[in-house]
Amino acid sequence: MAFTIEVLTGAAAKQALPESGSLVVGRTEKAQFQVPGDATLSGSHFELKAESGKLLLSDSGSRAGTFLNGGRVNEPVEVKVGDRVQAGQSVFLIGEMPSFGSWILDASPRDWEELPGKGYKERVEEGPFSSLLFTEEPQDSDKPLPEYVADQQLILRELRPEWQQREPRPLQYAGAEEALVLDIHVPPEAGNPGEIRQLYVRTGKRFGTATLTAGDNKLEAARKAMEEALRGARFAPPVAEPGSA
Repeated sequence: MAFTIEVLTGAAAKQALPESGSLVVGRTEKAQFQVPGDATLSGSHFELKAESGKLLLSDSGSRAGTFLNGGRVNEPVEVKVGDRVQAGQSVFLIGEMPSFGSWILDASPRDWEELPGKGYKERVEEGPFSSLLFTEEPQDSDKPLPEYVADQQLILRELRPEWQQREPRPLQYAGAEEALVLDIHVPPEAGNPGEIRQLYVRTGKRFGTATLTAGDNKLEAARKAMEEALRGARFAPPVAEPGSA
């Protein structure tokens, strides 16, 4: 689980917490998450430390103390999503970053609803809807991403020969060793005309795919939603691959 911390008082600020290691919160440059507008905060007021999927809160010897949901923190204590931390006159909310397997997002696309464990769908009253789905697949071999995508294209040609695949385009993507974008046009004769955009990424021996599906009349809005969801997102599979010693 990936956590966030957000200050609810004064100037708005939000930050993702590291998946391992710690984050110091305070008033001065001694802290990684700074709230300079609160004079009652200590320079280094409290610390959040990620350990084995848990988040631990401890006071850093502050003058005014640190409080979790109203109770004073005297020793390291676990915090969870929805908990509130008070330090000085500032209140902080512990949140959760959207995640789907190894896909970790900074934010959800606005006006779309989450499909638990899968991704998002456009919020509509009725009729066809756009969707953004996240999947991943481990591989035993050291197959490069272009070869993996070529295999997926071959399967798609056999299943949907009428779909028009464009040439995959390489790009840089944070946290991934390789990344490619594949656009597919679904012509009217294939049923529901529209577009499919697939972002393929590889980290180690694990491949991830983010698939956007949208009708022709919703393509521009759907692409904006995909860009919004993937801005700052990363594909971060566990270090140990399944089946490894």
